[in-house]
Amino acid sequence: MPALEEQDVVTHFIEVDPVATRLQGGDILNPPELVHLALAASGLGGRQAARHEWVSEATVRSHRANTLRKLGAVNMPHAIGIGFSLGLLKLPESAPED
Repeated sequence: MPALEEQDVVTHFIEVDPVATRLQGGDILNPPELVHLALAASGLGGRQAARHEWVSEATVRSHRANTLRKLGAVNMPHAIGIGFSLGLLKLPESAPED
């Protein structure tokens, strides 16, 4: 399998369901929060996510902190698990082609 570019990581490995963004407490993850949750689920750290989205690392930290608060998570791995269990994140139907 050829190496994937950073920008391909999210589209190949994690899909975001924008319909499932309303949470039980009524909070809604906004699009940047969903993107950064998916980037974290894809394995990108803060610096890589910042480069991927053309934002500062402080912006990534802010989106991730908001996501943790809204999901009631203690850390990003916990938030990722919650994201999958709520249907916010899902694995794609098919694997990337070679």
